[in-house]
Formats: sequence, C-alpha cells, structure tokens
Amino acid sequence: FTYVYVKDAAKAIVRAAEKEGNGGGERYLVGDQRLVTNEFYDLIAEISGTPRPRFEVPAWLALSSGVVSSWWGRRVTGTTPTAPADLVRTAVGGNFLFDVSKSKSELGMTYTPVGVALKEAVEYIRESESQAPA
Repeated sequence: FTYVYVKDAAKAIVRAAEKEGNGGGERYLVGDQRLVTNEFYDLIAEISGTPRPRFEVPAWLALSSGVVSSWWGRRVTGTTPTAPADLVRTAVGGNFLFDVSKSKSELGMTYTPVGVALKEAVEYIRESESQAPA
C-alpha cells in the first residue's frame, strides 16, 4: 500500500487549488511511501511498543468475508460493509502503485516519512485515551 501523511495530503490539496492556471481542476496523485503489510506491522509495533499481529487473515477468508458482508449489506441491512468485496479483491490481488512525479514537480511536494506520521498518530491516540473519562 502507499501511505501519505495527512498534513502532506492537505498541503497538496491547497497547493493544487492555489496553482496558477489550475482552474480546470488538474489532478495529482500524492504519497510516495510504499509498505507491504509485514513492514507496516513491524513499524507500528516498533513505534507503539506493542507486539505485531501474529498472523494475517488468509486471502481466501478475507475475500469470502467481503463477498458475504457485501451481499448482506445490499440485501439485508442496506449498509456498506467495512471491507466490501471489491476492496478486499483489490487488496488481495491488485496493487496501488502509481507515479507521484507530477505532484513533486508541479506542486513542489516532498513527503514526510511514514514513520513520523505513524508516531504522531500513536501519540495522539494515547493522549486521547488518557484524557477520556473513565
């Protein structure tokens, strides 16, 4: 998967909107840091000090669950599932690779390391949990 720090994404949106001659709504892809699932797990474990997941859900099980939950959402509850079949199918068999050279050259984007973004997110979650009423 490709990751982008939310502040970098916001900066790209502002820069694109303010770019001279961009009245036509030019589009940009942002985020240049790719991690496979195990790299993501390792990084989160390192930053948070918690153990990484011991196993991954097998692809066949994730896809089966996506198909069933999509059907259930359409036919029974009328809600969108958390992991619909098309999303699971893409995560299991597709890829999310793309070229961000346009956002770098035209918008002057540089990207915050994903570890910095995740560290900030973990700190925010811990702070929020410590301030939550018991």
